[in-house]
Amino acid sequence: MSTDTIDAGVDTIFSGNSDSMLADMYSAVKLQFTWWGTRRALTDDQVKEASAPFHAQKGFMNASKKLANTKNKAFRKVTRCRSAAKAYWRHNTLPYPEPGIRLIKRTDILRFDSEMARQQANLAEAVEGLEEQYDDLLMDARLSLGTLFNPADYPSTLKGAFALNWDYISVQPPEYLKDASPEIYEAAVQRVEARFAQAVEMAEQAFIDEFGKLVHNLSDRMAPDEAGQPKIFRDTIITNLKEFFGRFRTMNVSDSDALEALVKQAEDLVSGVNPNDLRASPTLRADIKAKMDDLFGNLEGMMSDRPRRRLLGE
Repeated sequence: MSTDTIDAGVDTIFSGNSDSMLADMYSAVKLQFTWWGTRRALTDDQVKEASAPFHAQKGFMNASKKLANTKNKAFRKVTRCRSAAKAYWRHNTLPYPEPGIRLIKRTDILRFDSEMARQQANLAEAVEGLEEQYDDLLMDARLSLGTLFNPADYPSTLKGAFALNWDYISVQPPEYLKDASPEIYEAAVQRVEARFAQAVEMAEQAFIDEFGKLVHNLSDRMAPDEAGQPKIFRDTIITNLKEFFGRFRTMNVSDSDALEALVKQAEDLVSGVNPNDLRASPTLRADIKAKMDDLFGNLEGMMSDRPRRRLLGE
């Protein structure tokens, strides 16, 4: 069993510079999973036996075994619960330059807490379903692993083997440093202020990269395929972009006029666009594509991970 720490916290920092808004409005949160590890390293003797047919030295070869069929329907349901919690957490927080921590808007904490409790309940229910199939899972593993099967690799029950927890943490210097060493405390304060300044840059870049990929994806779907036929176009191409506009308006902490102008331009372009109209009108698709290509040309230089421009028809 392993503990996997993900990003998420709550805290009051300082005021006094251009990043004070972030410090005053956001807090730090950590998301943590306890997860049964389904792989084990082979023993030295097993590695030696496995390397023999290749005449390879044991020290130059690593090998592991898979303990359970993770494609099992019940197991996949458990895994999807973890993915959903991670996705919600990342979708509703901003990056922070300290590993394992992200920033959450304080006005969103109650909503976040409520959703995490729901995700926690979903995970518990999924684990119960997997527990009901645990004997079958063990039998399948015994047949699949042969002599590599070792009952000691498996917990007696899956209850407690999977868990989701979250915690709001402090990222400001401890108060005792003020009395212990004012100089050390001041240095710590400056480090935190620098991290918040970096967090603003990271948040802006994250929005730029996400926006660029959404624009690129829409433009790509508007272009015909190699046979000249319309590509498959799903409603989510538009709805994901519109959802981004909402999050950008509520969570954006940068002061980039250029980025805000490009987001507003894209929002105006798709505000009255219906996915069915795009499917029905080659002229509308071509018009939206041309305008999105122009927008992407202005956005591309701001991106850290740029999609290949030739995919936009260049």
